[in-house]
Amino acid sequence: MQDTSSLFVFRHGTTLIHRLPAHVKLAALLPCTAAIFALPVPFLAIASVILGILALIARIPFRVFVQNTRVIFIYGILVALFRFVGKPYNGEIWLREATESALYLWQLFLVMLTGTLFYETTSTLAIRHALEDFQRVFTELLKKGTRNTGTHHKIPELPDVAFLLALTITFIPRIFASWVLLEDAWNARGGATHHRPFAAFRRIIVLVPLLVSKLLALAADTDRAIRSRSN
Repeated sequence: MQDTSSLFVFRHGTTLIHRLPAHVKLAALLPCTAAIFALPVPFLAIASVILGILALIARIPFRVFVQNTRVIFIYGILVALFRFVGKPYNGEIWLREATESALYLWQLFLVMLTGTLFYETTSTLAIRHALEDFQRVFTELLKKGTRNTGTHHKIPELPDVAFLLALTITFIPRIFASWVLLEDAWNARGGATHHRPFAAFRRIIVLVPLLVSKLLALAADTDRAIRSRSN
């Protein structure tokens, strides 16, 4: 059964966004993410509307927006701890810190929404094939450039960058899936019955180190699997 409980999970669909070639979505992912952190507030508002419309076209489930908001809320607690703790109680300083924090969380939410549109409408296989095509084109351009310069040096064999990037990109959804499993375990042991702010902070303090440990073990398992298939 398809996992629909975690973020950045591919969901089959026939929408326009789903049918858009993975090459186009992959090529737009990095520039769009960089633009979100470079745009002024008026353009961020426009970007929010555009991304919202694209999410509706892609039929992203409402629960995904709720999950995105929860992640931003948890991250917002951490941001507040680092930005406000130790600062003198001054209205002007606190207002500036709150404004900058809100802007950063808004940008982060848009980045997560961009990632959601990409991952939920693009399969792992499509991502891998698109990266392989990009690598093939780059290799051909490199060979052509070498021939045009009149040099006859053999081009060294390039590493399988497409495979490495595919591993990196497709590992991101596994981070959120691991977090969901840890949260389910926490809630099953009574964590869901506590809704005080301190309980939310305690959840973060306990689960984040466990998440890091789980991801390290997952990375080690992936590395062993790749090495065994390469031998």
